[in-house]
Amino acid sequence: MTKAVGRALAAAVLAGLLGAAFMAFWFVVHPRLDIGFETDPPRLLGGIYPAERDPATGLTFAWSGQELALRIPGLDRSVDWTLELRVRGARQAAGDNPTLSFFGDGVLLATAPTHTDFESISVVVPASPARPRGVVIVIQSSATFVPGSGDPRSLGVISTGCRSRRTASRSHLDGRSLGPRSAPRCSGRRSRCWA
Repeated sequence: MTKAVGRALAAAVLAGLLGAAFMAFWFVVHPRLDIGFETDPPRLLGGIYPAERDPATGLTFAWSGQELALRIPGLDRSVDWTLELRVRGARQAAGDNPTLSFFGDGVLLATAPTHTDFESISVVVPASPARPRGVVIVIQSSATFVPGSGDPRSLGVISTGCRSRRTASRSHLDGRSLGPRSAPRCSGRRSRCWA
C-alpha cells in the first residue's frame, strides 16, 4: 500500500511538472492565449460562474463574481503582454456599472469603467525580470448585485472571453503609453467576440 501511495504521489508531481513545462513551451510556440465561453471556463480562471448562452443571439458569456483571477503559469515575463477582456457591466442605469481594477501579481496595473454594452478593455502586463515565468492577474469589480428570483449569485460583470498576447512595443496601447495606475481606453465595441 505504501508503494501505491508513493507511485500516486510521484505521478501527481510529474503531471504538475509536465503541465508547467507544456505551458512554457506553448507560449514560446504560440505567443497568444484565447479564452472563450463556448463551454464552461477553464481551470486557469477562478471567480467566474458557468457559461451561459443568450437564446436570442446565441452569444455565449459568463458572469464574474466580485473578483476574477486568471492564472497563467508558463507566461514569458521577459516581454510585455496585453490582456484584452470583452466585458459589459450590464446594469440598467449607466451610473450603476462597476469599475474594474486590474492587478498583475498584486500590483495595480489599471482601472477601467464598464458600460451597459459590450466593449473590449486592454491592459498591459509589464515584463518582470524578477519573475521569468507566470503571472496571476486579478480583476476586481467595484460593485456586485444579486439578481434575485431564486438566483443567489453575487454578480460582477459579463464577459464573452479574454485574450492575452505579446505586446510589440513596451507599454504602448492604442498609441499612448500606459504605466501602472493608468486607466486604459476601451479599444472599441464589437458585435461578436473576437470577430
